[in-house]
Amino acid sequence: MCCVLTLSSAGYYKWKSRIESLSKKDREDAVLKNEIKRIHKESRATYCRPRLLLALAQQGYQCGRHRAIRLMKEEDIQGIVKKRFRAVTTNSDQPYPIAKNLLLNREFAKRP
Repeated sequence: MCCVLTLSSAGYYKWKSRIESLSKKDREDAVLKNEIKRIHKESRATYCRPRLLLALAQQGYQCGRHRAIRLMKEEDIQGIVKKRFRAVTTNSDQPYPIAKNLLLNREFAKRP
């Protein structure tokens, strides 16, 4: 096989031992990174951590929020966060005169 791929046999066995030496968590992280990238791409880069965790759970992957944050940082993945609605108020710096308060001089009923 090494001849076909033009590799040295020492390089092949070194690669093989490196793959086998990965811990269980590192292998799971690699699988989760691929899933996170796929889900993020399918959502058109809109999913943040909460929806990403829900999508992973629906597919049967267990992942905590801190682990998801770490994996997303490692892959440089960020979702789009909706901006908060801000009401545009009236511009109070206008040259027009302020209208009189007509309610101040009005008499109200003292009894029903």
